[in-house]
Amino acid sequence: MDKGNLPPHLRETFDEVMREALDTGRPLRDLLMLLDPADRAPIADAVTPGAGRDYR
Repeated sequence: MDKGNLPPHLRETFDEVMREALDTGRPLRDLLMLLDPADRAPIADAVTPGAGRDYR
């Protein structure tokens, strides 16, 4: 995971999504789908490089 490449406004969102996934056990994919469509791909790429193509 590399959130260093994310714009500053998405770093906090990244932290919130990851915290929610860990705390609740909900799949990350489900949580990403709750985000604004423009924010999904960059966050998915931060978790797993190349994964953002599934969210574009």
